[in-house]
Amino acid sequence: MPDWSELKGKAGSSAEQLFLWTVLNQIVSSLLGPLFRELEYAINHAGPNVVLSPADIATAINRSFMTMAAGITEANASGIDEARLNILRSLAGDAPSPQDLVTALRRGIIQADGTGPDSVSFQQGIAEGNLLDKWTDVVRQLAVEWPTPADALAAVLEGQVDQATGEALYAKFGGDPQYFQLLFNTRGNAPTPVEALDLANRGIIPWTGTGPDATTYEQAFLEGPWRNKWLDPYKALGQYRPPPETVRAMLEANGITQDQATEYWTSYGMTADTIAQYILTANNTKNQTTQGLTESAVLQMYYNQLISQDDATKFLSLMGIDQENATLLIAYTDMQRSIAAVTTAVSRLQTLYTARKITEQTARDSLTRLQVPGGAIDGLITTWNIVASANVKTLTEAQIVDAWAEQVITQDQAQNELEALGYTPFDAWVLLSVKNKGPLPGQPAAEIGTPLGAVTPGVT
Repeated sequence: MPDWSELKGKAGSSAEQLFLWTVLNQIVSSLLGPLFRELEYAINHAGPNVVLSPADIATAINRSFMTMAAGITEANASGIDEARLNILRSLAGDAPSPQDLVTALRRGIIQADGTGPDSVSFQQGIAEGNLLDKWTDVVRQLAVEWPTPADALAAVLEGQVDQATGEALYAKFGGDPQYFQLLFNTRGNAPTPVEALDLANRGIIPWTGTGPDATTYEQAFLEGPWRNKWLDPYKALGQYRPPPETVRAMLEANGITQDQATEYWTSYGMTADTIAQYILTANNTKNQTTQGLTESAVLQMYYNQLISQDDATKFLSLMGIDQENATLLIAYTDMQRSIAAVTTAVSRLQTLYTARKITEQTARDSLTRLQVPGGAIDGLITTWNIVASANVKTLTEAQIVDAWAEQVITQDQAQNELEALGYTPFDAWVLLSVKNKGPLPGQPAAEIGTPLGAVTPGVT
């Protein structure tokens, strides 16, 4: 190890002097450093004239913290003129990121090419960033949007490409191949829980079983957006319930008990009052069927006066008909019976009057007692008079012939009466001649070609 004499050199040499001054300078600087700093702080405080760096000036101008004129004055103190300051301003500013430049180019906001400090182009944006210019074309190609990995999954799911092609596209679009099958299994929609219930109830799919290849009710539910805790309640929803009216029919037919019917109706959200009304209706129908009674049968018996009004009311009440409606039905039946009685009586009066068994006054008095309105009585009597006038008895052919034989009427009268009944003159003469047992005088001429006894059209 060299000693002190070797380090400082020969005495009086330049090396010795340089060594000594260097050592002394370090010692003096260390000893007087705090004093010099205090002195520097005092001078700077007394005259704060340290200028900004040119780079800070350029940044301050870009951010509008300093005007261009003030910036030039400040930069001149550092020996920077306006031209160099403009260069520093361009260096201090930031261009959009390559991703933003790609988006702006794709949307047509900026042009692809163009250089210079005033150019707003994709090429200038890349140049103003930290990216080397050799990557400009690469970044430019990124402006073309490719489908996403999710699009590749959808293409396979919808049968646009096969599995192998889909996997290749998935990787090309940026997806990790190890997750392709997992993500593919989560794509697409399963049947809804209600649709799957129908499939399972019809035996098209089984109820249980899980896995990406399983087609079961359980897997259909798991592949939907519903929380798994609702799986069992949904399965219970698939159990068939007879409709409310079917339940009532089952109760009426004694197919189920009243408690079972109540349980069914409760599951439909019916209130206790509504259920009671259903049970009452079912029991009334059941009673009617058992007793063989119907509403019409009860009213018919009352109409025929086989039961009293009180009995009819009681039977109708057992059928679920309230007091007000039962009273109306009975009153209507009474009215029907009264109308039928009056109609029968009026018909009987008509028969007696047109047969001339009673006088007009008797008929009017009887109609009045039947409470037929006076205007209606006049109309009835007028009609009956017309019927009575047309209701005239005529002699039969046998009576006419017998009257002639007994010389009650003459031959001419007999022939006229027979002709009035539709006989021809010749036939009437033949009929009288047969009764006479020989031809009578005044034989009419028989019509040629007309069979004996035939009627010639137009002959009265």
